[in-house]
Amino acid sequence: MPDLGSGGPLAASGLVTTLRPLAAGDHVQWVGWAGLGQAPHRLPARLTDVELDPVVARRYYDGYSNATLWPTYHDNVFEPRFEDLWWPAYVSANQEFARRTAAVAPRGATVCVNDYHLQLVPRILKDLRPDLRIVFFLHTAVPSRSIFNRLPTADEILRGIVGADVIGVQTNAGAEAMARLFYGSTAKDLDVYAAVSRIRAVPAQVDFTAISDEAQSGRTTALAHRVRDLLAPGRRIVLAIERIDPVKGVEQHLRAYRELIRDGSLDPRRTVLVQVGVPSRRQVPEYQALSDRVRQSVAEINAEAGIRTAILIDRAVAPATLIALYRAADVMAVTSLNDGMNLVAKEYVAARADGDGSLVLSRFAGAAEELGDALLVNPFSVSAIKAALLTGFDAPPAERRRRMSGLREALAGKSPRTWADRLLS
Repeated sequence: MPDLGSGGPLAASGLVTTLRPLAAGDHVQWVGWAGLGQAPHRLPARLTDVELDPVVARRYYDGYSNATLWPTYHDNVFEPRFEDLWWPAYVSANQEFARRTAAVAPRGATVCVNDYHLQLVPRILKDLRPDLRIVFFLHTAVPSRSIFNRLPTADEILRGIVGADVIGVQTNAGAEAMARLFYGSTAKDLDVYAAVSRIRAVPAQVDFTAISDEAQSGRTTALAHRVRDLLAPGRRIVLAIERIDPVKGVEQHLRAYRELIRDGSLDPRRTVLVQVGVPSRRQVPEYQALSDRVRQSVAEINAEAGIRTAILIDRAVAPATLIALYRAADVMAVTSLNDGMNLVAKEYVAARADGDGSLVLSRFAGAAEELGDALLVNPFSVSAIKAALLTGFDAPPAERRRRMSGLREALAGKSPRTWADRLLS
């Protein structure tokens, strides 16, 4: 496997991708936590570091945030786990974030609280500093009311969120789902109508112009040719890029590709699947098991085909190389089972300044609200994914260009800064 470089902004999580460009703001003060013994992403210079006890941090982050809330917020794609000590740790961590923010925020400042890890912060912070204007943004999907209400702490979470003056979500469907959570609450002290009036759909964005310009540069064009020569000389490429996470649907498109090879619809000598799958949350058993299954599936695809027709890159890839991969791919597969947004789909569109390429996109990714010209699929139907992959390869050039033109028009001029301006205004 050739060295494709180390990770960067386009290889990071959707939240980091969205927020990092804002770190350079002259009047921005960040309050954040570096993580469990490491700093996986470059941190902004103006950072107030929240220090968490390691035991509390693991119960808060690996435990309640990622083993309880994450699967719940994606409609139980895998079974949430509940441990008695996790919720007190989540409360303690949120209190510490709120205290640190209250200590550094200027009078009358606007504070943007991000994601499911910090849902109690808005109420705690508003009680500490009533002068602050608070925006809360949930980057994930919004769960159905019936699944959310299985959380023993559902009402406490809603009480925390409603401390915000604005409650931001990714999509119109997410805004409706969030309203249903408030309407379904059993808490007598919640002003439901006031809460619902604060909900706004503000989809997160990639920097369309910057990615598009970079994709057209001579350097990236040459790198795209080199990537194709290294990975798939003379072959058509299906590209998939995601964290190895049960919600991302990686097994679904691997199975679809395997069946297309098996039934002869795709020739393994003329086609290759490039799967960039970055392992994540290794402490959560479901993630480690999925990582093992993905590795095994790729090996079995190649063994059955008798040729290397599937390539797994199981580490973060440098941003320039990712744009080159987008440029080189004939078809991009995004088959999330449930996704708040999915910025990879938007990055692919932004990188296709040549006007070509096909995007196969899950109907259950938030990006589908904006990217209606993609080949939209139900990711729970392997036959639907198979048909979309074949259409992506075989569609006439004029049809591919028509779809890509519509996709690029939907994103033109948008960026993380336009997202922030709209959210904070």
